[in-house]
Amino acid sequence: MEYTFISYSRRQLYFAEAIALHLQKEGIEIWFDLQQLGAGTDWASALKNGYENCARLILVVSQAALDSKYVEVEWDTARQNGREVILAVVEDVDIPEKLRDCAVIDFRTDFNSAMKRLVSYLTGKLPRPKDGISALGKFPYPLRLPFPIWFAIISLMWPYAWMLVLTLSTLRTFPNQGQAYPILASIVLGILVFTAGIHRFWKHDLEYRGVRNLGAIAIIVQMDLMVVAVAIESQLARPIIISFIMNVYFYQWLEQA
Repeated sequence: MEYTFISYSRRQLYFAEAIALHLQKEGIEIWFDLQQLGAGTDWASALKNGYENCARLILVVSQAALDSKYVEVEWDTARQNGREVILAVVEDVDIPEKLRDCAVIDFRTDFNSAMKRLVSYLTGKLPRPKDGISALGKFPYPLRLPFPIWFAIISLMWPYAWMLVLTLSTLRTFPNQGQAYPILASIVLGILVFTAGIHRFWKHDLEYRGVRNLGAIAIIVQMDLMVVAVAIESQLARPIIISFIMNVYFYQWLEQA
């Protein structure tokens, strides 16, 4: 039976799994290591047999995947065997010369739309796609992210920015009051923690369950802050309410993705 092999870096596990599951829902036969390599299986032999005998190979393209020698063996073997390699791009990368003639589908901004195009191509309903992909620039983060991800980023950052403005205003109005300094320090610490978390979003280095749990935690924390802010009639009430709504939207989008 003909099947499509999914090749990816472990850093994009949640993304590769989403592609595999969506294709299977459409009735397309998939070879995905988490499903095929069960307990007691000769892992190396089964994996080699998977990519050597596939009808085609989908490569989840990220910098981590392109840097992986194991992933390179998979797609290079498929090409040497005359199999088609399809690039599902999730980051801004420099496509290697050997892969520049492959079909390319851009998954960086709209997963559902890209998924429909991939299914249509695999079922012969769409001509060979060749999306344009930006080369990796000096700034190491891809800026083309889905809107819900940007909403989550902004909603997490909004309260910090608002609190920073209020704290700096307090310091300027009451320069001899030291109470604002601990608040300022906590804000800086919060921004550092926030940056570390967002780094994982940008680099796709967070599996699906972790992203979902972060969204749920953000909702719970901001709901508590919202209740307190409204109760004490704080100036932070409005930005926290907006942040809470944006996080709920992000979480619902993630559950449906």
